[in-house]
Amino acid sequence: MEENNEYGFIDENGNEVKVKKEKKESKVNIGKDGIHIKDGDTTVDIGRDGIHVNDGGKDRVDVENGKATVNGKEYDCREEIKKRNKAAFPFFALATLVYVLLVLLSSLKVLDFGERNVFLWGLLIFLIVPVAQTVQDCISKRRYSSGVTFILCLAAFLAVGFVCGAWHPGWMIFLIAPLIDSVIKAVKNKNAGDFAFWDLCLLIFLSLGFAPVFGIANEPLWHPGWVIFLLIPVYYAFVSYAKKKF
Repeated sequence: MEENNEYGFIDENGNEVKVKKEKKESKVNIGKDGIHIKDGDTTVDIGRDGIHVNDGGKDRVDVENGKATVNGKEYDCREEIKKRNKAAFPFFALATLVYVLLVLLSSLKVLDFGERNVFLWGLLIFLIVPVAQTVQDCISKRRYSSGVTFILCLAAFLAVGFVCGAWHPGWMIFLIAPLIDSVIKAVKNKNAGDFAFWDLCLLIFLSLGFAPVFGIANEPLWHPGWVIFLLIPVYYAFVSYAKKKF
């Protein structure tokens, strides 16, 4: 049976016009020198020298040695990475330095925090790190909702600490911030998978562990509280099933 290489259509005058189909060649070659794909006028070559895509002369993309060239315009990926790394302030390194100084000053009796207080102040310092990083990201990426959430949590933590003296377990307030952000994201994207269910489980587990502090029980409920973590894969499994089903 011969392949029909023609197709027809009716023009505006009612005449039938036949046009010969242009036969395009398609090839895929995988060898030691890389992967080479040809689909009509489009070619894709992936090898040790980089990635080269040519759309029949219309568009051309070449990626070599960390540099990408799109239709003659060059983009240096390494420079972009350097700019981002340079823009990121080393909050964690600064927090580590401050914590080490506090421990040294306390051990030398220059500052008398007490062993427990040094630990709590150190915990506070490290908890401020994600807050500071989030605020920086919010300013640079204009994601203000996350920044507002973290700032409110920080204010609540400081209020609970200075007014009630409940630095512990008041630090758990910081775990509420990603939970709120995930709710906003889940509602915005209409995707229950974006909800930080793991964070909710962690909050419940810690609350059970610090049960005597919260007045929930007379003894810590670390066991059997850990069982709640088994709900995390169950939740995401049901979410994944619901997305595929509905």
